[in-house]
Amino acid sequence: MTNQQKDSTDYPIRIRDKDACLSLNGDVVITGRAAEQIRRLLLNYPEFYANSVVPFIRKREPSFKPTELWIDPEGRIHITNRRIVRRVWHHLSQRARSRRTRRKEGR
Repeated sequence: MTNQQKDSTDYPIRIRDKDACLSLNGDVVITGRAAEQIRRLLLNYPEFYANSVVPFIRKREPSFKPTELWIDPEGRIHITNRRIVRRVWHHLSQRARSRRTRRKEGR
């Protein structure tokens, strides 16, 4: 596998809109099946976080720091990077507006 192929690979964990929300503290919180998959991966292969997850996220958001992702006692995944939070907030608010518009139109 060439470096180009290796760099373009995404991981098969999908985070659906219903599995992500914003906490009152301003974190992105991932729940459900996606959180379970991420948690299992991080706990079973701790080196995977530093070697693969951090570079993967930094490719999309260079300001991400390794300490900005953590697992709470209930197994939810928290991301505290401000730029990622802002992007998720924007995405979720756009999806909510889209759903409201569809309901008004009777779809």
